Amino acid sequence: MRFRLAFLACVLAGTMAASADAAMVLTSPTIGTDGGKLAVENAGPGPCGGKDLSPALSWSGAPDGTASFAITIFDQDGQKGLGVSHWVAYGIAPTVTAIPTGFGSAPSPAYVGGNNTRGYPLYTGACPPVGDAPHHYLITLYALDLPPAALPPGLTRETFFPAIKGHVLSATSFVGTYAR
Repeated sequence: MRFRLAFLACVLAGTMAASADAAMVLTSPTIGTDGGKLAVENAGPGPCGGKDLSPALSWSGAPDGTASFAITIFDQDGQKGLGVSHWVAYGIAPTVTAIPTGFGSAPSPAYVGGNNTRGYPLYTGACPPVGDAPHHYLITLYALDLPPAALPPGLTRETFFPAIKGHVLSATSFVGTYAR
């Protein structure tokens, strides 16, 4: 499943030059394996029951030439199948190999915030409707040949993909699930 998701991420990024050979690995100490459950703290606040904290992530195996990283979190089941972008972050330094819980929950000079579906340049927690089957959150890491300051702030998921076309060196994904 990981290979198919990495391949899909590369196709969505608009480049077949990106590697989907599983050399780059993305993990989360809180979500665990592919298909694991997001932590309650990763859910939205209030009735969603969480703290709106982005999940902790770590990675290894970035290809030579990586000048920055980007992360997207997309709920493909949200909005009745239209999807919800929970986080678009880019301009992460090439020396970073892990981010702590809450990294994307506040502005930081350590990343450039793209706008999520709600129009915020931060992580927005999971909040599927009560009684829905578990939603699937595609968490994707991109290794880019772009320097951290190359892209302007505020790119949406839809404008981010054309901006990185031809600049993805590798991408890897896994799915976290959440229901309430």
